[in-house]
Amino acid sequence: MRLFVALDIPEDIKEALFAFTIKTFSHVSSFVPTRRENLHITLKFIGDLDVPKRKEKEILSDISKRIVRGCKDIGPFPVILGHIEYFKQRKFTVYSRVDSPLVLPRLIRQLRRQFLGVGKKDSQRIFPHVTIGRCSERGEIGIEEKIRTVKIERIGFLASTIVLYESVLASSGPSYFPKITFALPF
Repeated sequence: MRLFVALDIPEDIKEALFAFTIKTFSHVSSFVPTRRENLHITLKFIGDLDVPKRKEKEILSDISKRIVRGCKDIGPFPVILGHIEYFKQRKFTVYSRVDSPLVLPRLIRQLRRQFLGVGKKDSQRIFPHVTIGRCSERGEIGIEEKIRTVKIERIGFLASTIVLYESVLASSGPSYFPKITFALPF
């Protein structure tokens, strides 16, 4: 099982962000938008857990308890999406920065503490964002400038749902399946 914990994004916000992405980047031949249903804000990437089927329920119960402890004293909170940026690894990853200065950093820290020694070790570069797409750097003259100059109207919502997702990788791209959904506050 390949798992991660994420903030759910309301459907209307996903639709608006997806429509913006298609409109803005449709002319970029190598740009592959994130599927609308896959838009989320990762809080903790757990990674691949080699779990026998007979132990899956037990492991999911343990992970659920860790999520509940990590979200202690956190109720619904405002989140603002905006400012399009990118980082380069093998490809350009294009994302919308997430702003929630008081609650989100604390939530991420608390979840990281709960999952010490479980799954993949966290990178110190984790920052809240929504990946809206990826593109190769070859053949895309000016893509960096396009990303730097694109403007998006800031979109806000009240974050109230945390989801434990299973990520299934395929040649057509990843698919995310909710395993457990939590409503804030617990």
